[in-house]
Amino acid sequence: MVERPEPGRAPLERASLEAVLALLAETVRPLGVEEVPLHAALDRVLAAPVRAPFPLPAFTNAAMDGFAVHATDTASRGARLRLVGDVAAGAPWPPPLAPGTCREIATGAPLPPGADAVLRRERAAVAGDTVEVLAPVAAGTDVRFRGEDTPAGAEVLPAGVRIGAGAIALLAALGKESVACRRQPRLAVMTTGDELLARASGDRARAGVRDANGPMLAALATAFGVREVESIGPLPDSPEAVKRALAAACREYDIVVASGGVSVGRHDHVRTALATVGVEELVRGLALRPGRPARIGIAEGTGAIVFALPGNPAAVFVLFHLLVRPTLAQLEGCHERPLVVRGVLARTIDPQPAPVDTFLRVSLARAGGGEPLTAVPCGRLHASHALTSLVGVDALARVPAGSAASAGSELELHLLEHR
Repeated sequence: MVERPEPGRAPLERASLEAVLALLAETVRPLGVEEVPLHAALDRVLAAPVRAPFPLPAFTNAAMDGFAVHATDTASRGARLRLVGDVAAGAPWPPPLAPGTCREIATGAPLPPGADAVLRRERAAVAGDTVEVLAPVAAGTDVRFRGEDTPAGAEVLPAGVRIGAGAIALLAALGKESVACRRQPRLAVMTTGDELLARASGDRARAGVRDANGPMLAALATAFGVREVESIGPLPDSPEAVKRALAAACREYDIVVASGGVSVGRHDHVRTALATVGVEELVRGLALRPGRPARIGIAEGTGAIVFALPGNPAAVFVLFHLLVRPTLAQLEGCHERPLVVRGVLARTIDPQPAPVDTFLRVSLARAGGGEPLTAVPCGRLHASHALTSLVGVDALARVPAGSAASAGSELELHLLEHR
């Protein structure tokens, strides 16, 4: 699952997004392979290329309802052809078509040998067994030729592609009842903090807040196809409780995403638990916000990948999209890449230049007439604790270090795809 870094290699500190992604790309390896029934293969990732066992279409057939003809017999308007029968879709193979004759044919029906075009019904007049040509047709008109979509033996789906509904249709047409796919990652979500109230708690005796990060992380993972998600917590600010939960999660899951407890406060125990349970740190702090204190490591023995994220909801949301999601894709051997476009910021968020790259949560609009995309910051308040800034997000707008998040700024937009 992971390719361990060189022995003694120091973790990246205050790392850029690109440096972290490059390290994860060289460290994370795809999971194992399993055979998946076609009906359960939606959103799974192919582990091996698929080749066509036969051509598509498998036989030359009509693309429209009409009459199978020799194109040369229709060269002049008013030409008359003798109707000698019909060919229905799914019918037995028709006999050869003699010159001067035609057969009524349905869409998808096999073209009779000798015929090389289909005369549409609206371009013909029928009287008994005579068909009058109202408009000439050229050879190949409204014909689907054998193998024109793909020849036999051609690769139709590469390894690493995520299977969508269109790929399901293609695989079904090729007679595939199952496909080899990468195993899906198993993910644990761990939330920590004495201030967190369980969702069902009615406790009003202390200054607590509801656990928002746990449900959000579970929802994000599920939205991106993770079918085995375990929520752990909220855990108290207890070194032993955090250590036990982290060690157990690293034994059972491929990815552990923890939120809270990674700063340097007296009650921040996730940071110290990483070393205690044998998590080798790859990244120690990020040169971006929100999320600068985040840490990333690999659990010794199991190879589980641990993302220790800050507790602010915006940091959790942003870092899931920027770092956790690409790691999930790598574990599945998926070759998809994030889509990045350019757009203009609609309103000022911070007139002061930031020392690190900043990622804003934005919705997108286009005025039309060739105008660039407009990036509208989400929520009335755009702070890292502001939950309303996480609603209606279409993209993360990247404000480069040393630049201000000012209205009219042209920014890089990392589109959030919602599968």
